[in-house]
Amino acid sequence: MEKTFIFAGFGGQGMLLIGKFMAMACMLDGKHVSWLPSYGPEMRGGTANCSVIVSDDPVASPLVDKADVIVAMNRPSLDKFEEHVKPGGVLVINSSIIDRKAVRDDIQVVYCDANAIAESIGNPKGANVAILGAVLEKVPVTTVEQMTEAIRIELGERKARFLDGNKKALVAGMDSPTVGHALERLRCPRKLVFLFLFTGRYVHVLASEWQTLNVAARLRGFRPRTDLHTYRTLASLLGLLLVRAYERSLRVREAMLLRGFEGRFRSVTVFRARPVDALFALGLLLCLAGIAWTEWKGGPHV
Repeated sequence: MEKTFIFAGFGGQGMLLIGKFMAMACMLDGKHVSWLPSYGPEMRGGTANCSVIVSDDPVASPLVDKADVIVAMNRPSLDKFEEHVKPGGVLVINSSIIDRKAVRDDIQVVYCDANAIAESIGNPKGANVAILGAVLEKVPVTTVEQMTEAIRIELGERKARFLDGNKKALVAGMDSPTVGHALERLRCPRKLVFLFLFTGRYVHVLASEWQTLNVAARLRGFRPRTDLHTYRTLASLLGLLLVRAYERSLRVREAMLLRGFEGRFRSVTVFRARPVDALFALGLLLCLAGIAWTEWKGGPHV
């Protein structure tokens, strides 16, 4: 197995850095890797890209012309490298600052609002890691755990304070929600956590199925009214939706088992109680105690 990547953007957007993250993570996985940077003459603000090769066998040459995955962080990179994606490959576009769509129809295109994602988690400089999360979600050449370890190694002790922010950006760039892990840490039943996660993932799919059934019924002359025929028709449509949902759940379950699912989702975030959490809980208890004492003493009511 060999996968080739090109990460391209302006100097200062961190494309060379996330290329290092990818190479290090795959190397930790025991794979052969290469990382080759290319700088524009202007350095920061100019063009910068790097190519990464991940292979089960030794890498003969680090040069990449046609890549399996290309990340375009800005418009010039998209204009330059779109034609370098292999047919059937993946093109990841930073839709925050790129104002056009991909032209080719023989590749998979992922639009990632990387800058907005980074802003939403309070880490404006983490757009590069957010788009790396989108890449890892689409092309899982390594695990999230290894990627997190690679980020820790590359940042080193001098920049260790940026590790948590990069973890959040990596997860935020993915579609997989981390709320399920928080629910699990709160001792919610695992089945309830799975139900919550899969409902959030597939509710829009079920809504689309329901819309399709409604359109099909209307094309056959069905017009909803407040009569028994309407209620029976809607009940039949709901039954069909439940049958389709059940069949889909069986397919999803089989697919997950084939991919090695062991009954638990993994997260880069370690949910442990911290001193600040204890202080927050103590403050909350004091507030509640104060409110209870005031009510008990019959304080003034507004």
